[in-house]
Amino acid sequence: MIIIFDPESDFKVKTNRNEIDEIERLDAFLDGTNSLMVFMDADTHNGQRLPNLEDYLEEWGVSYDRYSEQSYRLKDSSNSLTTDGFTMVADYVEYGLGASFTADMRNSSHAKPVIFPNATSISYSNVYSLEHYVNPDDESDQFDYGAYDNNGISRKVMEAFVTADTAVAHVNGEKVAEATYDPFKLMTVSQESRTVQESNSSVLHEDSYVVAFGSTEFASAEFLESASYGNADLLLSILREIGKEPVPVGMDIKPFADLSIDTITTKDATIYTVTLTLVPAVLAIAAGAIVLIRRKNK
Repeated sequence: MIIIFDPESDFKVKTNRNEIDEIERLDAFLDGTNSLMVFMDADTHNGQRLPNLEDYLEEWGVSYDRYSEQSYRLKDSSNSLTTDGFTMVADYVEYGLGASFTADMRNSSHAKPVIFPNATSISYSNVYSLEHYVNPDDESDQFDYGAYDNNGISRKVMEAFVTADTAVAHVNGEKVAEATYDPFKLMTVSQESRTVQESNSSVLHEDSYVVAFGSTEFASAEFLESASYGNADLLLSILREIGKEPVPVGMDIKPFADLSIDTITTKDATIYTVTLTLVPAVLAIAAGAIVLIRRKNK
């Protein structure tokens, strides 16, 4: 995994043959079964766009929101740890790919709050089409997601955490957007799906992921080291989810060892154990006694 955290300058692209193209190298890295995690917030690069990096992230469906070329700064006075409204408690998404990353957290007896301070928001990029999923077995299970399928590349992007509907976006102190009908996305998960046909007719799933956060202070010690918040649990959950080894499908599960003895009863096994334990000891004692008696009689 590569982690891009609060970048201060843009990534380099090749302008002549002797230069290193960092975007090209990043793309080659993600062509394998590798992943990327990106942390940016309202103050990253002074709120200004990083064209090379963000153009590339848009290929993965990730577009950081701006107004007049300036990053959104999200505020929610009703769902914040601080009175200024900028330390937001996020809402868990309970559908799709994003929900798979938080399933264990949400299914615990108490889902810990996940905090996104000084956050900006993320939208699906324009190169992705908006698709609607409906579960044929349960029509209440339906949601929208971003999809891209072109030249053999198949990717999708979904949110994992969003704001409440009381959140607003500010730019230079001016309110520019509201979450009344469409909550702001605070974290998204993009997935490129690949299947590899093995010679034994099994199929390996080799996926790459891009996980984008709208907050850098999400990963500050204050929130990662506190047992009251779920920030650290979320990062561990992400690493477990995207770090799984590919397993061939159709492979039967076999135990590593079978310690049972099917040919004898428990009673017989006990008799054998006692016999094999005592007989050698008795023979050793008898042999020792014979040796001692012979030595005394000499």
